[in-house]
Amino acid sequence: MIQNNAPDYSNLLDHDTLRETNDPYYNPPDQQVQPSADQQNQSQQSMPAPQNVPSDPNMINTMFGPMSKSMPMMQTGTPENKQMLTGMINSFAGGGPSAGEISSGLKYINPTKDIESLFDEIGSGAKTADENLRGLADSIKSTFEKNKSDALDIKQGVLDTAGKAPMDTTVGSYLTNSKKAQSLYDDDLDSLHDTFVKNPTFENADKLQSQLGNEIGYYQRASDKGNLDPADLPKLKALKSAKDAINQDQDTLLGNLSPELKQQYQDFKTAWKTNVVPYRSSPFLKSVTNKGAEAGITPTNVSTEFSFPDANATKIANDIGQQGKNRILFNEVGKTGSANDLVDAISKAYKEKGMQNYVPEGLIERTQGLAKRENYGNIAKEAGYAGGGGLIGLAAGHPILGAMAGTAIKHKGDIGELVKLLGKKMF
Repeated sequence: MIQNNAPDYSNLLDHDTLRETNDPYYNPPDQQVQPSADQQNQSQQSMPAPQNVPSDPNMINTMFGPMSKSMPMMQTGTPENKQMLTGMINSFAGGGPSAGEISSGLKYINPTKDIESLFDEIGSGAKTADENLRGLADSIKSTFEKNKSDALDIKQGVLDTAGKAPMDTTVGSYLTNSKKAQSLYDDDLDSLHDTFVKNPTFENADKLQSQLGNEIGYYQRASDKGNLDPADLPKLKALKSAKDAINQDQDTLLGNLSPELKQQYQDFKTAWKTNVVPYRSSPFLKSVTNKGAEAGITPTNVSTEFSFPDANATKIANDIGQQGKNRILFNEVGKTGSANDLVDAISKAYKEKGMQNYVPEGLIERTQGLAKRENYGNIAKEAGYAGGGGLIGLAAGHPILGAMAGTAIKHKGDIGELVKLLGKKMF
């Protein structure tokens, strides 16, 4: 707050004599638009005293009253600038800012703690890249297990009724149409196929078709990404043919038993395909869903899986929620040294990795705000501010005025001459 007993130096702030064209905020005469007398009166009347300005999240309280956090364009000869500079000089001539005001300014231009807090939020408290990866892996595994459990709950009612029902393999389409696929089965599919042939119940058919779906999802995703080995294309087609055949046999059985059971089983297959198969669609995801944090995944694994996300990666990211998305983003940006570095890292994640959907709402604005505060601090250091005055101006969002105020503290022994000097730099 301005001290009442401070002398008034406003008579020294003559705009016509105190300005210099090398100032970056000074508009040359041919570009200036001087306000009319009515406009000046209106501006003065519309500007309330600082202490009466209502609370606003875009404002910051300073010794001169609330001021905007954003840096203004300094317009030559405005009453607002004259009032601000007059108040600053009168205050410093009267003794300078308080310790609390200096502390507030220091915090504003040195946002280290706020940056750390932001990193803690993005990484959900993880302090290292490995800790973040383990948290992400556990999140994916636990979400997969819940999705799997929910899908199996839908199916259980069907198995309770029809699980032991025998399927007619003499006329069934699976054994007829899966011969080519059988020669391409891995060990897991071979075992399930043999079990079904020996005991062709609905339940054993379900286990076989489920594993066929997982294998199809794996090869289909590679095909969608353009990464499928041409030699594996016949296998993908054969697996699809086998699954369609055994599903047809199942539908025939359930249709004979109950249309309701047939629909319920269809609901299960939809849930499984939508919510479970994506989690088994890459070696990385298979490992994570099996072992969680013990899978030993690397930052490159995560980056590869979730960069320019396809439908499967997008599904998983949405399932694990914003906290999980934050972990994916943290894996990309790391714990950078400054807010400006974080802005650059997020921009790179956008442009080079296609990770827009992982960035939480408001993060860009918050990070840019921290970077601005950092920049103000750098300006203050370069300007050589003294005694804390520069900090107060910077905290108000006015770095040039802040540097001037700091100089005023340092040289307040000859304040009148100093005002003339500073006025030339400013106006």
